Amino acid sequence: MLSEMLPAVHRRFPDHDIVGYFRATLPLHRLQVTAQVLERQSLPLIPLFVLRAIRIGHHTTDALADVLGLDQFILSDAAGQLLHGDLIEERPAADGGPAKLVLRPAGEELLASKGALFVTARRDYAFQFNPVTARLDPVDRHAVTTLPSEYEGDAMLPRKVFAPTAALLTVDMARTARGEEDRRRRDIIDLPDDEVRDVYPEYLPGVDVFLLRATDGGEAVAVF
Repeated sequence: MLSEMLPAVHRRFPDHDIVGYFRATLPLHRLQVTAQVLERQSLPLIPLFVLRAIRIGHHTTDALADVLGLDQFILSDAAGQLLHGDLIEERPAADGGPAKLVLRPAGEELLASKGALFVTARRDYAFQFNPVTARLDPVDRHAVTTLPSEYEGDAMLPRKVFAPTAALLTVDMARTARGEEDRRRRDIIDLPDDEVRDVYPEYLPGVDVFLLRATDGGEAVAVF
């Protein structure tokens, strides 16, 4: 196993010699973060068609029903969604006829974005803070909350490693630690200072640690 890791160490740290090796536990901190995000909201198909029809000049429910081939019940439900989302508004007709449905700025923006709009929301995330790299990582399911006795004398860091605080975390750290699916759907724009909670220590046992020295005298640590 150790021989299989050596090529990877040399690839990641060229011009370094291995001067030491040991197995250890890696202390981590599990935490919950509530972040402010811009979340992609996609409009259902029928309300989207209604919105497009309004934009090209069909402003009454009768005209929309005719051009889209919808019955009034389905059309009323779609128009209600658009009104509730402030994408359209209802205006009285000047001639006393049927009320007109017109686009609001948010409706124009949604059509310009091809049916998807980013809205502000708050979402909860679970991360692990790695004190060795000082970054947030996705939760490693192999981490344990109690340190196995066989590793108690080998921990890389003291048992009381520094815990992350809101002041230490950054938006970029949280952005990087998310899964690919979440990155496609939303973008973290803020980490409120009072929304870092449930911080408790965990350990990742069985970590392979290589101590390295560069040809120019510098030192490095590789963890696998």
